[in-house]
Amino acid sequence: MNGVDIASHQKDMDVTRIDADFVIIKITQGDYYVNPSFDKHFNEAQRSGRLIGAYHYSNGLDVSAEVEHLASHLIPYFGKVIVCLDWESNGSTINSGFNKEFKPSSEVDYVYKFVDLFYKKTGIYPFIYMSASVTRRSNWEKVAKNCPLWVAQYKNRDLTGYQENPYRDTKGLGAWKSEAIRQYTSSGTIKGYEQKEKGKLDLDKAYISKEKWLSYTKSISKKKVTVDVVRDVIDGKYSSGQKRKENLEKAGYVYAEVQGKVNEIFDIRKRLNELKEEAGEYWSLV
Repeated sequence: MNGVDIASHQKDMDVTRIDADFVIIKITQGDYYVNPSFDKHFNEAQRSGRLIGAYHYSNGLDVSAEVEHLASHLIPYFGKVIVCLDWESNGSTINSGFNKEFKPSSEVDYVYKFVDLFYKKTGIYPFIYMSASVTRRSNWEKVAKNCPLWVAQYKNRDLTGYQENPYRDTKGLGAWKSEAIRQYTSSGTIKGYEQKEKGKLDLDKAYISKEKWLSYTKSISKKKVTVDVVRDVIDGKYSSGQKRKENLEKAGYVYAEVQGKVNEIFDIRKRLNELKEEAGEYWSLV
């Protein structure tokens, strides 16, 4: 499958018009940034039937804060996107005072802790994005055990469209036997977003099926969310705010997944009320 990864730089992109099987969209960075174009691009991708990913760019700041920042902004999209951790840090920040409770000794420790906390919170192992050289500079075995690889490796910076067999060197990918996704250029141009008009794109090739992609969007360790659980949350049986989150997690549920369903129900109720008001006396005929 062919696809692109985008951020706020492509805020003018209409995803419904581009030639792509999948779109991976930046959602957050560090513990402070949220991509203002994420909702727009997500809705366009969903409306046009594309597979969707959401990536978090790590700054190597406090790992718990970064995980919480990402997870909280994923709530409306839980179960609809693959999640990716973009690791491009050179390790210079991970041992700083930003990590108040956790002092990683290496970039591997930091990423592993991120993965572990995110999995405990969501039941999902994220894809890991890094350059091919980074896969080889450290021993990533304990991360590679559960996290698929999205690797970046370019032959050159020449303008290009999608490639059937993108460049790869012969040095391997460290602890990973193969990659799930390969980013092979930052100088891409595709139908619907031509370079001469819009600017260059990151182009990617996925070596997994649509079914496999969708399987990575689902929680694999937690209790299944049922109608009864959602009803109990709406009725206040799990309390509210932070206490609700703690109670749901204590009961074995993924808070983001449950709260996402609750939000969907409230959105439906809101739309129904708007339609009822619009129909007026004719509502009984609906």
